[in-house]
Amino acid sequence: MILPPPFEFMPNDPDAAHLKQALNGHPEAYALVVRRLQVRVYHFVLRHIHSPEDAEDLTQETFLEAYRNLSRFQGNSLFSTWLLGIAHNMARNFRGRAPHYRYDITDDSVLEYTSDDRPTPHDYADEADRMKLLKRAMEQLPEEQREALTLISLEELSYEEAAVVADISLSALKTRVFRARKHLRELLHKGGVLDQFEPQERGERTGGRL
Repeated sequence: MILPPPFEFMPNDPDAAHLKQALNGHPEAYALVVRRLQVRVYHFVLRHIHSPEDAEDLTQETFLEAYRNLSRFQGNSLFSTWLLGIAHNMARNFRGRAPHYRYDITDDSVLEYTSDDRPTPHDYADEADRMKLLKRAMEQLPEEQREALTLISLEELSYEEAAVVADISLSALKTRVFRARKHLRELLHKGGVLDQFEPQERGERTGGRL
């Protein structure tokens, strides 16, 4: 007989049924959760440390840590969001031991583009150079600002989800993202490259809106 957990899962949590079985001593049910989420967790970790081999190891450690602490999950978020919080801490601790690993940035969504603002591939002759400039500026942000901005803009989490992952209040998360974007604009301006990321007048190329 499957006993109910000491909390209620969120109604839309797709992993609830398997997790209930896992909490009742059926590890094979947890294996199904791992199968469903492992690619997402892997890419999340890879974004934060940019090392495929180490990302694989940290992904495995994340699922093991979650399983060991499964009884502590309170159901106040989706299980996948709680799991990303564990992965986030794993990646943060790893970067503390290996600070040469950096965030991976492949587009300028951190600059809060709208769909009408996003440049086409023909707008810039050397997009790779622009990404290098943006990545360099991102690396100069305070860690907490960079993490918050990464969760929102690169991982595309909602503010509510990002707050759970970062283990901070929603208001604190919003403040960090606001300050990160402001700081990023200042860094790009100081480097003399802000104009490469801002919209131009009508008839000229359109860049990102900070």
